Parts: sequence; structure tokens; C-alpha cells
Amino acid sequence: MIHKRKFQVRIYECDSLGHVNNAVYLKYLQQSMLEAAGLGRAWVQHHEEIWVLRRMSLQYVKPAFFGDELDVSTWVSDISKASAIWQYTIYRGEELLLRGQAEWVWVNALTRKPERVPKSFVQEVEKSPEVVLKPANPPEENVKGDLFHWQHRVRRYELDVMQHVNFSSYLNWIEEAMFQSFEHNGWGIDRMKEENFFMVQIRHESEYAAPARHGDLILGTSRSFWMGKVRGTWLHELHHGETGELLFRDYSTGAFLTLEGRPTRLPEQMMKDVARGGTLD
Repeated sequence: MIHKRKFQVRIYECDSLGHVNNAVYLKYLQQSMLEAAGLGRAWVQHHEEIWVLRRMSLQYVKPAFFGDELDVSTWVSDISKASAIWQYTIYRGEELLLRGQAEWVWVNALTRKPERVPKSFVQEVEKSPEVVLKPANPPEENVKGDLFHWQHRVRRYELDVMQHVNFSSYLNWIEEAMFQSFEHNGWGIDRMKEENFFMVQIRHESEYAAPARHGDLILGTSRSFWMGKVRGTWLHELHHGETGELLFRDYSTGAFLTLEGRPTRLPEQMMKDVARGGTLD
């Protein structure tokens, strides 16, 4: 059974480029999934077992803007012993804006260990076999970029009701880290505009390995991983500052466009500069 839900884009969900920020879409998808699973406020706050995001594939097709009415659809395409695969689409009228697939795992809220998916969920959910996006393997590495090191201390406002960092916050962090690495190596936003190009997100392949909580020190690394003619992929990894545990990994692919919106090559000098990595002060 397909669950459908409408969202009206708020002004505060748009970023400096004037369109809905990439991380906001994940909030739409999470909200739709919880509603489709029949999980209300009382369950989220008091249940001993919860759904947590393990893997997410997102493909951004077209941008959304302030005031747009978006149609979000989600459905279960497969269920295993301890997880379910959810499919997602977001449309504006007849225009496809986003497609995605996520693996949500049923875990014990205290131990974080997987548990068997409740029989009630298996019996009530009507699966639909349609798959709109399959997880993609990383492209073959063709850039030996040095690591860009950065860190972040988790703020309380980045937590959700589960008392861990909301899944969408990781996408905010790595987006900022990538642009910080550009600026660190001499390619800030102003210079990119002078060179008549900018970047837009077109794909995320994310793995959520462990939760982060308030006060945790996050040690992040970002580096260029693959470069094509008009797009490139960056590899981001986040580790716990004290334990070294991997928290999150993402292969983030962006498209290079002129200011007029036409595909273009990344300047050769920028490719060399950003591959140098560095450390954020």
C-alpha cells in the first residue's frame, strides 16, 4: 500500500541557493515513513523498540522552491527478519523531484541491537514490489585526494526525540565540510561565481553505522574520490572523537553547472587544489 502525503515548502527550508536544502528532503521522507508505519507521538516517546535508518540512497532530479506543494509517496518493497526496505518519490504536480530507497532496521531502543520486526507490522503492511531507486556501488576511484580533516561538537538542537542526532543533520555537516574544504584551498563561493560555475547535489549513498549524541565530538574526513566530465563524488566519513567508532559514511555526488544552469567541467586548477585536503582550524 502506498502512503501519500503533502508538504508545503516553508521559507526556512530553503538554502542560500534559493531552493529546498538537500537535507530537508530526508526530513520529509522520515515523517512520511513514520506515518505510513502508524507510529504516533506516544509510540515514539515511550516504545522500547524503534525503527532506525541504516542505509539511504537519494537521487535529486529537480529542485523545489518556497511555496511549492510537494506530493511525497512511500511504500514498503521488502521485509526481512529485522528490517524493511522503503521506497520514496517526491513530485511537484507531474514533475519528479526526488526518488529514494532506505533500509530501516527494527532495534531495541536501549541496546541498539536488531530485533525481529513485529508480526503486526508484517501482517498489516501491504508490500508493493516497485523499486524506484537501487543502491549504487561507489564509482571506481580515480582521484587520490588527500583528506580534509574537520570536527564538530554535537549541539542539543541537532537531536531528535530519540535523543540522538537526527539523520538529516549528517547531510548538513558534510555539505558544509565540502564547501569548507573548497574555501580552505582557495575556492570559496565568490571565486566559484567568478569562474562561472557552481555545484548542485544529485546523489547520496549513505550508511548510518551508529548514533551520535549531545556533546559528542565528531571527527570528520572528506576527500575527492571520483571525477567525471561534469560531475564528481566526495567520500565523507564521521567517527566518534573518543572511541574512534565509525558513525556515518557517505558517497556524495554533485553536478557542475554554469551560473546559467548548463553542465560544465570543473576547472582543472580547482581539481588539483581541492585534492590537497587540509585541516579546518
